[in-house]
Amino acid sequence: MAGETRTQHKKLEYTPQRLPFTEIPHALDGVSNTVPVLREADGTDVKESWGIAEYLDNTYPDAPKLLGEARAGEIDEIVSNHVFPSFFPLYVHDIWSCLPDDQAAYFRESREARFGVKLEEI
Repeated sequence: MAGETRTQHKKLEYTPQRLPFTEIPHALDGVSNTVPVLREADGTDVKESWGIAEYLDNTYPDAPKLLGEARAGEIDEIVSNHVFPSFFPLYVHDIWSCLPDDQAAYFRESREARFGVKLEEI
């Protein structure tokens, strides 16, 4: 449940927060327009899943690693540049259709601006 302190793989306590799409750019003092974002107690902000995993592995080296050593960066690049763009059209309209009106409007506007076409054309 959001707001509940948890621990997982690295055994670090954290409190997840779920945000509607329209609140993401305003959260955490506007540090990012996307999630996930990790904010440490000392104020350190780390964006994006891969960046967060690298940060946690480097900052907490005594806990089990989240990422393998060898070609992890190459795998992330392949997924980000080839896999994700291939699958996004399959579910973008489904995401939009499930959102409340205010979130749906933001989602439509931001995705159409990003891709340069109407949502139905993606």
